[in-house]
Amino acid sequence: MTHPARAIPLPQHAVPTRAQPGPGFSNVLVVAETEGHGRVDREFLKKARIFSPRVVHSARQALEALSRHGADLILCDGRLADATGLELVAALKEHPRLKVIPVIMVSLENSREAVIEAARLGVCGYLIRPYSQAAFSRYLALARAMRAFALDAAAGMAQVAREVLSGRADGREAGIIPVPPLPSVGAVAVGLPPEAAPRFYRLGLRRLAAKDYEAAAQAFSRATTLNALYVEAHLGLAETFRGRGDTRRYREAMKRAADACLRARRFEALRDRFARLLQTDAEGFNPFFALGNESLRSRDYQGAVAAYRDALSIGPETGDIFLQLGKAYHFLRRKDLAVRAVTRGLELGGEPGEAKRLLRTLTGRDPDALEALGREEGEAGLALPWAVRMACRVAGLVTEGLYKLRRQAA
Repeated sequence: MTHPARAIPLPQHAVPTRAQPGPGFSNVLVVAETEGHGRVDREFLKKARIFSPRVVHSARQALEALSRHGADLILCDGRLADATGLELVAALKEHPRLKVIPVIMVSLENSREAVIEAARLGVCGYLIRPYSQAAFSRYLALARAMRAFALDAAAGMAQVAREVLSGRADGREAGIIPVPPLPSVGAVAVGLPPEAAPRFYRLGLRRLAAKDYEAAAQAFSRATTLNALYVEAHLGLAETFRGRGDTRRYREAMKRAADACLRARRFEALRDRFARLLQTDAEGFNPFFALGNESLRSRDYQGAVAAYRDALSIGPETGDIFLQLGKAYHFLRRKDLAVRAVTRGLELGGEPGEAKRLLRTLTGRDPDALEALGREEGEAGLALPWAVRMACRVAGLVTEGLYKLRRQAA
């Protein structure tokens, strides 16, 4: 079946060949399903200090705009007047010049299949409407990384990749100069299909086993470049950095692995691998907890809840995680779940002052007073049998006295 977006032939010479500007974005194309979506996207771009984007509403209009004006960033809706957003992206990736333009998908569809297909096509972000400015800014940063990579490292990357794909274990054997390390998230390797990612991942595993950490890092980075949701490659990169003793980059890679795991909805399949890797972390670092804290700070409360719940699944239950989970539920206006999580956090030794303040906000009661009341009720419960015995004794004495009075009267 022919994609509607591919109905317009776009000759290679039709794309403007002007010199590329710096890493910022000054020529943005918004491909929106409706005028309302276009207004929202323009407003978010404006807050990011990106002004005057072109806005179109169909794949045909998008290709026409690109043929006349080019673009250094595309925001593409999930559905368009004459095609789907994924069909338009697929058409762009077939063109030798358009395929290097970073694309951020902005969609109402939140299915695992759509997210994976978008990653396979090489988009640098997949936003679900309505989205936050923090999430939007994060994907803008990934788009900048992709564009910088495409401009500066594409030729060297393709050269080394050809050697790897031809069956050589290491491009250096052919006298190829090693290229600099590549961004691990958000970039598209020019000239390589996404299906090549597993080959780089297997190469990374071989280099990691040989303790050739530099080559392993490059291979795993290329795998994640081709597929940003390749969780295993992110984990391989984390193991590589840990083997090199680079704790900071190890934790960054683990957080990217956790983020990709959440986005691809693969936690159940990869839970044991995360758990095994984290068992050897002397400081008890939990990437899902760290990711949840970042999401909470950026006001992505749904993302924070998902991250905290996974953090509790792979590590021992700790009061601090429950406390943070309670905060996220509180911001989502889920009072019942917030009270339950904060109470559990307090029981497990979470920060008592913060937990009690939050409980006071949620319930309008002083937790210390409630605790004292509970102790008093417990003591009353223990005293109840003695009270019953005394009542029975009094009742017996009264009954005996009544019988004596009746006998005397008779």
